[in-house]
Amino acid sequence: MEKMMKILDMFLASVPPREGLLFLHRGTPIRKKTLGRRWKAGLSQTGINLEGRRMTPHAMRYTFNTRMRMLVSEKTLQAVIGHKSENMTSHYDRPHMIERLMQLKDQRSAFGKFWDRT
Repeated sequence: MEKMMKILDMFLASVPPREGLLFLHRGTPIRKKTLGRRWKAGLSQTGINLEGRRMTPHAMRYTFNTRMRMLVSEKTLQAVIGHKSENMTSHYDRPHMIERLMQLKDQRSAFGKFWDRT
């Protein structure tokens, strides 16, 4: 989590303040196809077994929302994620994930390599 926040801080410091889509590549919003390609490469690199699982970049919203909900105010979380209602933020909250993530603690280095290029 700390590494991800540092990367996000560096990114935000490198671009002018803006409204709307946050992540750009060569001045244009990152396309779904590009994200999907990098997502599959990252999952493959970390050795995550995808058999019988539906893993999408959008699924990361659940983990991010659940973890950050314990660390920042509801209003801050809604602003970062882009939710306009508490109901939507609650929809993405999965408190049981914390227990599952704690079980994966010893695999932290593999997850840290997720976005590394092969």
